[in-house]
Amino acid sequence: MPRSLICRDGAPPLLYTPPPSRTLDCRGQDMADQNTGGVHWFRDYSAYIRAHRGKTFVVCLPDACPDDDAGNVYRDLLLLQSLGVRLVLVRGVDERFTAALAERGIERTLHSGLPVTTTASLSVLREVAGAARSLVEAAFSLGLVNAPGASEPVSVASGNFVKARPFGIHDGRDLEHYGEVRSINTRTLTRLLDQDIVTLLTPVGYSPSGETYELDTEALAYETAVALAADKLIYFGAEPGVLDDTGELIRELPPDATIDSAPRTAELAMAAAGAGVERCHLVSFAEDGALLTELFTRDGSGTQITGGRYETLHDARAEDLAGILALIEPLMEDGLLVKRSRESIEAQLERYVVIERDGLIIACAALHGFGSIAELATLATHPDYRGSDCGDRCLAAIEARARKDGHTQLFVTTTRGGDWFAERGFGQSTIDALPDDRQSTYSRDRNSQVFIKVLRRNHNDA
Repeated sequence: MPRSLICRDGAPPLLYTPPPSRTLDCRGQDMADQNTGGVHWFRDYSAYIRAHRGKTFVVCLPDACPDDDAGNVYRDLLLLQSLGVRLVLVRGVDERFTAALAERGIERTLHSGLPVTTTASLSVLREVAGAARSLVEAAFSLGLVNAPGASEPVSVASGNFVKARPFGIHDGRDLEHYGEVRSINTRTLTRLLDQDIVTLLTPVGYSPSGETYELDTEALAYETAVALAADKLIYFGAEPGVLDDTGELIRELPPDATIDSAPRTAELAMAAAGAGVERCHLVSFAEDGALLTELFTRDGSGTQITGGRYETLHDARAEDLAGILALIEPLMEDGLLVKRSRESIEAQLERYVVIERDGLIIACAALHGFGSIAELATLATHPDYRGSDCGDRCLAAIEARARKDGHTQLFVTTTRGGDWFAERGFGQSTIDALPDDRQSTYSRDRNSQVFIKVLRRNHNDA
C-alpha cells in the first residue's frame, strides 16, 4: 500500500503525502513487486516442500543433455537435496561413449537395435563412465551459490551398487559385455540416502564373478526406482514430455495408457507406475527450471504418470471442508453464490461432490432434495480451471445422484450462468415452479433466474 503520513494515534493526516519509494533492479523492475511475488510463491508451494521432504527420487539424465542444460539440472537437484529430498542420479554416457570410440577408431556395433560391447569398447566405457562421475561430483561440489552454507559441498557416492548379468545371445549374436540389471544393492543405497548423500549410478554393472557389463541407462533408472520403491522416477529428455498427434503436451497419463509413438521413457515410466512407483515424470532438460515447475506447481511442465488418479471426482469428505470453503468464499463475497455458513456446509457435507487435483479442491457442487425435484447448488470452479470440463463433470455427478435418489427434475437458481445451464438442457422457468420449502428461502433481492431440467434415467444408473 502507498505510504502516507497519517498518525497512528488518530491525528489528522498531513497535507502532503509523498509517493512510495521504489527500488529498481538492473532490468528496471520494481523489487518490491518481486519480493511480494516471492512471498506469495513460497506460501503457495510450501505444501510441496513438506510433501517432498524425505522422499526418494530417482532421476535419469541422458547424455544427450548439453553441458549448459546439465548445469541447470544439477543446480535444481542441489536445491531439492537441500529441501530434504533423497536423490539417486542415473547419468547416461551414450553420446560421449560413441564419440570416444570413434576417436580411437573402434566401431560401435549394433545388432537388432542392441549394442555389441566388445572387450576393447568396454575399456573405453570405463573411462567415459569415470569421467562422467568426476563431472557430476564437481557439479555438486559447487553447492548452492549465494545461499547460506553454499561453501559446503554436497556429498556424492558411487560404487558397485548394481549387480549385472550378460544379456547373452540375441538373434544369433553374442552381445558380449552388454548386460542387464540383475539386482540393485538397495541396502547400501538406502544407508547412503539416510545420510543425505546423493548416490550416482552410471550405466555400468558388475557380476559376482567380477565381470563388467554395459547397461541401458533408462532401464537402469527403471530398475532402481522399482527396487527402492521410490516415490518418484524422473526422466529428462529433449521434449517437454509426451506429445499427442497435434503436438500438444499430454500432462497426465495412467499407467495403462496406449500412446502412439510414445518415447521409450514414457513406456518405462508407465511400467514403473504399475510396479509401485508412486509418480513418474517426463520433463525437458532444454527448459530451464522445468524440474522445479513440474514438482512445485499443480499443472507442472511435463507429463506425469501416476498409479493413482492425479485428479479425482468423489463425494466430499470431512477433510475436504476447508478446500470447499476456500473455493466458494470468494464467490460468496462477490455475490455469485448465496452465502452459507461454515456450520451449514459442514452439516450438509454429504450432499457435496468435489473434484480434487493434487490436494486442491478445484470444483464442487451440492444436491438438495425436495421430493420429486432437487436443487443443484454451490456449483463452483477454481478460477485457474474455468474453461475446463470441471463444471460438466460435477453436473453429471449431481444428475446421476439425483436420478439414483428418485428425483425426476433438477433446478438451479443463478444470477449469471443462465446461458451455461441452457446449453446443458435446462429450461428457464419461474419462482412458482420451485417447491414451497425453496420458495420460502428464495432471495428476491438477488432476483436469481430459475432453470429446470427433466432428468431422464440412464441405463447405467443404479
